Amino acid sequence: MEAMGQEILIDTDIIIDALRGNQGSQEYLQSRQFEGIYISSITSFELLFGAMKSQRKSMIEKTETFIDRVHIVDFDANVARCAAEIHTQLAGREIDFRDVFISATAIANEFSLKTNNTKHFSRVPGLHLA
Repeated sequence: MEAMGQEILIDTDIIIDALRGNQGSQEYLQSRQFEGIYISSITSFELLFGAMKSQRKSMIEKTETFIDRVHIVDFDANVARCAAEIHTQLAGREIDFRDVFISATAIANEFSLKTNNTKHFSRVPGLHLA
């Protein structure tokens, strides 16, 4: 259970589910209210890429509107260093590099991560899952 006001980085899968109409994901995001939603710049990329790949104007617009309303946490030099450390620590049991970047964004900025992909993210040392 999350403490009120706790900063949570939302993973791409939660947002995709919400944009596709998943009631549980939509309710979760609504409970956070837009001013309380943080996503990694990597998640922003993944969302936009997926929407553009669909070639559906309505999905592109819905995705852009969502991204415009949330806080984007940038991938900066501190996050890059953290990602390199994570990737090194996971040698032999790697996860997708984008998941490493999202994990590093959460850790470097002292956020917990809300995801449905606990199988991969649970391997990341120092990452708190919400």
